[in-house]
Amino acid sequence: MRAPADVIVAAVADIEAETGVLLTFAGGFPAADIPDCGPSVYGYASDQDAAEAAVNRLAEMVEAREQDWGGDVLGPVAAVAEAMRLAVSAKRPIVLADIQDNPGAGGTGDTMGLIKAMLDAGVENAAAGLVFDPHVATIAARAGEGAEISVALGGKHDVPGDSPLTGNFKVICAPSGRMIASGPLYKGGRMDLHPMARLRIGGIDIVVVGKRVQAADQEFFRHVGIEPGAMRFLGIKSSAHFRGHFQPIADAVLDVASPGAMAAFPNALPFTRLRAGVRVMPTGVNSGA
Repeated sequence: MRAPADVIVAAVADIEAETGVLLTFAGGFPAADIPDCGPSVYGYASDQDAAEAAVNRLAEMVEAREQDWGGDVLGPVAAVAEAMRLAVSAKRPIVLADIQDNPGAGGTGDTMGLIKAMLDAGVENAAAGLVFDPHVATIAARAGEGAEISVALGGKHDVPGDSPLTGNFKVICAPSGRMIASGPLYKGGRMDLHPMARLRIGGIDIVVVGKRVQAADQEFFRHVGIEPGAMRFLGIKSSAHFRGHFQPIADAVLDVASPGAMAAFPNALPFTRLRAGVRVMPTGVNSGA
């Protein structure tokens, strides 16, 4: 979990232990264009005054950190350059989160901006995924392990600023796509991402899948023979849920605003139903990458 949400969530447990009030902090979902869109705090207790006091205390903590909610987001070229700088002294992977192409928030799962930036920078010992492209995954499976295929990968949903990555890819493997997830989000879930393939171009191994799902579990990579913790760079198509399984193995996590359907900054969304007075960005924080 990233700051300042980590501090707020930790405070929930502390206040609960101190007051006996059951509390919840809900960060909200910016893509929900409804009057109640936004973060909220609520609590349950046998005493009304105690509940209100605890909720107000937590809400004040959220508001006091308003400017911290802006977050640091880089464009793909700048993010890859920063990742390469950090990797010089890193002992664990540098994770680049492709937050605007998160399938869990409506992303298409197939934009190529971050992967192209990684390829152009000449990164080595890198993996990226999950790229939703059942057509290419099927071609890879039919071609078989060790084959070289010439295809246009991803970029099939007309996302502004995006286009396919066309080139020659080596098929490392094309497994069943059926696995059991082990991370905190999907833990124990039986996943079927068939057709599925691991393709290599330059120094990047790309996990291509036939089902659109965010890359929030290490098993998605292990299923194609990639051990995430052994990589130097990981490009992850997810915005938040990946953190539970990938942040513990990373030296750094960089949020990247590459082309994608889910805007990184709420002030880029075309809201029409918000209630009056709702701020779509923290006061004094500028958007942009």
